[in-house]
Amino acid sequence: MRERRDIGDPKSRSETMSNEYHQGDTIYILMAATRASSLMEDWLHYNYECDLLIHRSKKNKGKVVIETHDLMWASRIIQWHSYEQVTYKHPKQ
Repeated sequence: MRERRDIGDPKSRSETMSNEYHQGDTIYILMAATRASSLMEDWLHYNYECDLLIHRSKKNKGKVVIETHDLMWASRIIQWHSYEQVTYKHPKQ
């Protein structure tokens, strides 16, 4: 089974993110659907190139999960958009 890590304090999330991320990890960002809508508008307007998967959260009604492997893109989302939680999933080795 894959290990999942949760980042605790919202104030230190972006700092912790770069310390705990390992290349190849999947980064999951939980946010409200309205915030994801604004994220998608930015993504389309500025034509960002990144891997991005968006799906509804199974555990949190009305929330959306943004999934990416790109640390730079994840950091931008965290800095520019409101989010609720960030988790990592390490690939099986």
